[in-house]
Amino acid sequence: MDLIGSSYKGETKNGRIDGKGEYTFPTETKYVGDTKDGMFHGKGVLHFPNGSKYEATWENGIAKQVRSCILPCTCIRASPRKPTPSP
Repeated sequence: MDLIGSSYKGETKNGRIDGKGEYTFPTETKYVGDTKDGMFHGKGVLHFPNGSKYEATWENGIAKQVRSCILPCTCIRASPRKPTPSP
C-alpha cells in the first residue's frame, strides 16, 4: 500500500507498515489504526475530508465488521410552518 503522494506515520516491521499507525492517502483521506504486513488489519477508522468516518475491524485490507459510519451533519434551518386553513 504505497501510493504516490501518500504518507505513513507509525510502526513498521521488515520495512513494511505493521502495527499501529496513521496512513494518509493523496486525497487527504486518513486511516488511523492497526495494520499488518502492509494492509489495514485489526481495528481502524477511515477519516474522510468531508468529516465522515468509517470505523471497522479490518482483515487483510477488507472491512469485515463495521462498527460505525458517521456522516457529517448539515443543519438546515427551515422557517416555521403556517397552519393550513380548513376548508
